[in-house]
Amino acid sequence: MKTLYLHIGTPKTASTSIQHFCVRNQELLKRKGYCYPLFYHPFPDMGYIRNGLFLEAPLYNPDHTRNREEEDQIFADGITQIQTLFEIYNNVILSDESIWTAPLDRRRNLWTVLKQESEQKGFHIKAIVYLRPQAEYVDAWWNQRIKGEAETLTQCTWEDYIQNHVNQSPDYYKWLRKIAAAIGKENLIVRRFDFQFFEGGTIQSDFLYCIGLELTEEFEKEETDQEKNLRLSGNTCEIKRILNGLPTLNRNEKLFYRRILSEITPLSQQAYPASMFSAEEAAEFMQKYQKDNAKIAKEYLQDNLPLFSRDYKPGVKWEKSNPVFQDDIIRFVGMSDLYLFRELQQTKAVVEGQARQIRLLQSELKKQEGRHKKLVEMLKHPFRTVWSKLLGALRKGRN
Repeated sequence: MKTLYLHIGTPKTASTSIQHFCVRNQELLKRKGYCYPLFYHPFPDMGYIRNGLFLEAPLYNPDHTRNREEEDQIFADGITQIQTLFEIYNNVILSDESIWTAPLDRRRNLWTVLKQESEQKGFHIKAIVYLRPQAEYVDAWWNQRIKGEAETLTQCTWEDYIQNHVNQSPDYYKWLRKIAAAIGKENLIVRRFDFQFFEGGTIQSDFLYCIGLELTEEFEKEETDQEKNLRLSGNTCEIKRILNGLPTLNRNEKLFYRRILSEITPLSQQAYPASMFSAEEAAEFMQKYQKDNAKIAKEYLQDNLPLFSRDYKPGVKWEKSNPVFQDDIIRFVGMSDLYLFRELQQTKAVVEGQARQIRLLQSELKKQEGRHKKLVEMLKHPFRTVWSKLLGALRKGRN
């Protein structure tokens, strides 16, 4: 049976690391009978390595209404390409953490449609999902909204977000039941996002374990900071949230600020390792999910251990009046100036290099002009030139 593996998040559980790992090891995976395809997609500002985007991402018309006709066509084209790949490979892997949240609103019937497609096209679906404590999840998700290039909630304060905008996505048990109802509980692979439970000790080795492979020396494992999609600190996230409100801020400008703030985040986090929840707030938030988390552990993990073996214990609660905030503003301004200075120096070096090339060309051109004048003179007075050369030769002979 052909198997479609769907890695569906949840959000902020190292999905980017898994995707980059699969892209780096595409050829090796193919030799083992697994394909991680990269499709063209028309979704603006979304990474090409998210090869499951066509299953859930919305498209909009110029008037900002949904272009559902094109969405359906892209979905159908993607399924057709997967069916073609199954003629070569036994296993196809798709990854996009937004598949977890899509059934909340924009793709309410996603799992039903996928099940129908699998039955009609003759392939099997297995879904892989990683879970982390709900308090960690909402903290990380808000951080990502502020950090990223999304259009919504990018200026939302933590207090407003936690009170008014936390959707149903942290209700893990509810959504696992919906997925299981469509594809079968036996086809839903639930994993703890916790290094002490990772098979092999890393997210990459654990993911391979989920699809029936082992992380051996054959695999390329090197990972860059850009691939890790690291979060911002409390202070740098607040700076980015404020900057998101600048009028006419375009995507490249957002990326410029994000790059600078990401660079100073380690210093900021080291100086002020704060969390958005206080310990009491986190405990209260987690209490809402305690019973359902116990059901998940019993029904999907069956190892007689709690879903989350460690309590989420945040550090000091982040406060905007913290003594490090001013330092981080200075770091941000200094790093911004440094980036611009470096770019200016690079531009200056390029201009100077081009100027040297121009001077060399001008010098060569003058030499060519001199040779050209001599040639023209010789062509105007050929006999005089020949006679001059003969006289020169005779004088040398007499000497």
